[in-house]
Amino acid sequence: MTQHDGDRTPPILRGKFHDSASEFTPESLLREARRQKDLDEASVPEVCVLDPEGGIVRHLRATGRVCQDPP
Repeated sequence: MTQHDGDRTPPILRGKFHDSASEFTPESLLREARRQKDLDEASVPEVCVLDPEGGIVRHLRATGRVCQDPP
């Protein structure tokens, strides 16, 4: 931030449109994940947790609290 800049908001938070809809929709995120992993289209539960880094899934598998849905 420059000294003459009266705005104390950090640069990463400036110019955001918080009232706008996200460009990252669940549909587009799932479509892109399927494309990258070469997966077929499949049904998705009404409630779905997106776990891009896989940490949640790794934890649930390690603790035996999840199983893979058959194709």
